[in-house]
Amino acid sequence: MTSNVAKPRPSLSATPVAKTFLRGTTPWPLPWFVNPWNFGAGVVFLILHVVLDRMTVDFQMWKGVSAWYPPAGLEVAVLVGLGFSYMPVILVANFVSAIVNYHQSPRSAAFRYQFAASA
Repeated sequence: MTSNVAKPRPSLSATPVAKTFLRGTTPWPLPWFVNPWNFGAGVVFLILHVVLDRMTVDFQMWKGVSAWYPPAGLEVAVLVGLGFSYMPVILVANFVSAIVNYHQSPRSAAFRYQFAASA
């Protein structure tokens, strides 16, 4: 005779990475920055940010006045699309852009104040 009692379904909740790694089901247990796909996305973002910032410097209407600033849109897209774990990459990209494109010295007080205020 068959029973009409429903059988319990397997759990659909997420299991911790450590548990699944020990069973050998997850291929990449390391942090996001070690994963080559995420690291590659960070490097591509860094290069695009510096290039777009350079374009902004080249297309300034007057000294220090730009009609558009595409790196800000790129930063928003990365934060929305990839998450806030890319915030350190964004800070590094701004740091590199300030040195490469604006020729600011990291030793100056204005440079430190700018990055202390943004962090």
